Amino acid sequence: MKRFHCLTVVLIFLMVTFCISTAAIAAPGFVSYIINTDENVTATVEGQGITFIATETDIAVNIDIQMKDKRITFERSKGPANSQISLGSHLNNETNPTVLSDNDYQDIENLFVLVRQSPPKSNEQAKNIGLLLNLLSSWPKVMPVYAVIDSENTTAID
Repeated sequence: MKRFHCLTVVLIFLMVTFCISTAAIAAPGFVSYIINTDENVTATVEGQGITFIATETDIAVNIDIQMKDKRITFERSKGPANSQISLGSHLNNETNPTVLSDNDYQDIENLFVLVRQSPPKSNEQAKNIGLLLNLLSSWPKVMPVYAVIDSENTTAID
């Protein structure tokens, strides 16, 4: 009887957790959607002011995240001879790198959930989107988001 009771408690816990996490993404006023094509991934969380666009060309992958008060840009060039990754976060209408707020980290997690629900068609895009969102979610809170890494693994962080 104790096994049945424990199993019931675990199932109820899992159902409540699923309902809460689903409600957080699909709450009224916060419409989330993602559009996948072969070249682009566009995600929008309306009501929170987040737009995410990932574009893949023959020479680079570009990802642009527009949040309420800041913009995060990521570019990864293709090709072994001149591969480079650049990452930056700037307040809207400014050029100086800025730190991420607690709300930004939550917005990044919401994007992670949204992208996982509808993965990109391109493996290259999936790899780069995962790289960026993982990097941002673990970025130190007191450090401005700015880095450039070239093909020789030389890193410049201001």
